[in-house]
Amino acid sequence: MFLPPIITLVYGIIMMVLNYLGKYDGPYPFFRVRRQSRLATVLWTCVLFAAILGISFLIMKGAAALQPA
Repeated sequence: MFLPPIITLVYGIIMMVLNYLGKYDGPYPFFRVRRQSRLATVLWTCVLFAAILGISFLIMKGAAALQPA
């Protein structure tokens, strides 16, 4: 259940570091950490990670409901 959020978190951290170092720009507005405040970056990270956890939970719950008893 936690593999997709962990993979997404690793990807996000890598992209934020590359954006911060100026090696990459984007590909999404929330990765452009040089163009927004630190608070905006923290809020984006928290909201997106919570959404990923929620979606992952719903998918796992739905998959469990489809399993024969």
